[in-house]
Amino acid sequence: MPTLYQRILAITWPLVLSNISIPLLGLADSAMLGHLDSPEFLGAAALGASLITLVFASLNFLRMSTTGLSAQAFGTNDLIQQTLSLKQSLILALLLASVLLLLSPWIIQLGLYVMLINDVSSLYHLSQEYCQIRFYAAPATLLNYVLVGWAIGQQNSRLAMLSLTTTSGINIALDYLFILQWDWQTAGSAWASVIAEYSSLAIVSLYMIKRYPDICSRLFQKIGGHNYKRLFTLNQDLFIRSSCLLFVFAFFNSQGAQLGDTVLAANAILLQLVMLQSYALDGFANATEALVGQEKSKLDTSRTRMLNIFKATALCSFLTALMLIAGFFIAKPWLASIFTSQPALIAIFNQYSYWVIFLPIVSVWAYWLDGVAVGLTASKAMRNSLVIAVFLIFLPIWYFTQHLGNSGLWLSFFVFSTARGLLLLPLLKNNKYDVTNNHQ
Repeated sequence: MPTLYQRILAITWPLVLSNISIPLLGLADSAMLGHLDSPEFLGAAALGASLITLVFASLNFLRMSTTGLSAQAFGTNDLIQQTLSLKQSLILALLLASVLLLLSPWIIQLGLYVMLINDVSSLYHLSQEYCQIRFYAAPATLLNYVLVGWAIGQQNSRLAMLSLTTTSGINIALDYLFILQWDWQTAGSAWASVIAEYSSLAIVSLYMIKRYPDICSRLFQKIGGHNYKRLFTLNQDLFIRSSCLLFVFAFFNSQGAQLGDTVLAANAILLQLVMLQSYALDGFANATEALVGQEKSKLDTSRTRMLNIFKATALCSFLTALMLIAGFFIAKPWLASIFTSQPALIAIFNQYSYWVIFLPIVSVWAYWLDGVAVGLTASKAMRNSLVIAVFLIFLPIWYFTQHLGNSGLWLSFFVFSTARGLLLLPLLKNNKYDVTNNHQ
């Protein structure tokens, strides 16, 4: 067992560091925009980022499906399958990016129409400008999803760390230049993200060529066995799952916007802290994906070894959640002032911060069990859990607590996060899921 914990930590620590860099980037955006004269800039970026996240992150199934297939190919040490899992996902990413670029004007118009009541407000136009710029990053964003997902499946967490830290580091530096020095406001935040994504893609591509020369050379060769059925079967379920999850965040921002610009801005900061938690917990979830996928693919796979992986990764995830709660609780007196100097915004932030502080203790199980599901390629279970959690739990609770205003919104999100984990618990009773029998 000590060896198993060592493997978990070896995979996880680069992922935790790199994952945390993503929300830290969002926090940097919030801190810089939150110190400008009007909360509209932060609110517009929050709405725009929410829509972009809904679109891009709903396509994060590319990362998850690639990780599951890559991990299982890694477990069998099959070079051809490792190459195919990468090549097929890269082709799919480019096709989806082309569709996004083509449809982006209509996606933006529809998304902001749904999220904002008044489409002639300055908030609408700032958000529209932000989204138009961010869509230019579609090819780089989706290709990065695939490369990071494939690397995690190969238990190469250093590549993931290289990708994500490069993106975040360049983005933060450009945020400072574009927002605070050149006064580009919301547009500056968007351009910083676009440039950072393409810079990261270039650096990671060079790393891949050096680290995996045989696989990279095979990408341009004709390889037998181009069966896309399994990839598409996985991805259609994961697309629905990701869309449901991101719908919740978009809906959350939309309802916050109807409570006023100040509430929207405060919620934007709090949700960035939620993302910080989620990416920290995702480090152990990613390790779970790699280890479970590798074990599942073995001819001599053992129920006992699989249960040992479940127990070890669950314990590590739980301890991380406790550390997050302690860290946020200690930092609470200073958190608001980091992001804004506006008294009204600070007051609302402090009023609702406890929802975020104690969220990890209930949300940790959703992230961990997502890792189990990805490793088992149990896409149907992931899809069903999110559909139930959104439409039978989150939305009904929000509907009956609307009179509570923002408190009702946070209560709905808290219960939704709890339900996500509970609905995936049956996975632990059966580790025989695969893409064929979980779709029957």
